[in-house]
Amino acid sequence: TYVKENKTEIVKFSKDMQKMGDRTIVAGGTIALITSETVVGVPIGGAIAGAGAIYKGVGFGLELATELTTADFGKAAGVVNKGAVDKATDIAVDRFVDKFAPPMTPSPVKNMVKDGTKNTITIVKDVLEKD
Repeated sequence: TYVKENKTEIVKFSKDMQKMGDRTIVAGGTIALITSETVVGVPIGGAIAGAGAIYKGVGFGLELATELTTADFGKAAGVVNKGAVDKATDIAVDRFVDKFAPPMTPSPVKNMVKDGTKNTITIVKDVLEKD
C-alpha cells in the first residue's frame, strides 16, 4: 500500500508538523505575553497558539495513524506514550503554579506563568531533540 511504501516520509512529515506546531504555540504564547498590556495582543497570540496546537495534533494523529496502518503497534504505543507525557507535563505545570503562586496572584498572571513555563519546556525539548 501507499502508506507502507512511504512510511518513512510520512512519519518524518508528521514529526515535522508536530515540531512546527510546538514552535507556533511558543510564538503565539510569546506574542500574548509580550502584548498582554494591549487589548488585541492576547487574543491574537492565543489564536496563533491555538492554531499551533491544532497543527501539532494533526501531526500527532498522522503519525499514530501511520504506525497503526502499517501494524507497527510498538511504535504506535510509543507515539501514544509521548502524547501522554506531554499532557502530563502540562497538567503538572498547571498544578504546580496553582499550588505555589502567592494566594492573591490574579488568574491572568498565573496563566502567563503557566504558559511561559510550558513554552520554555517546549523550547528546551526542541533543542534537545534536534536532529
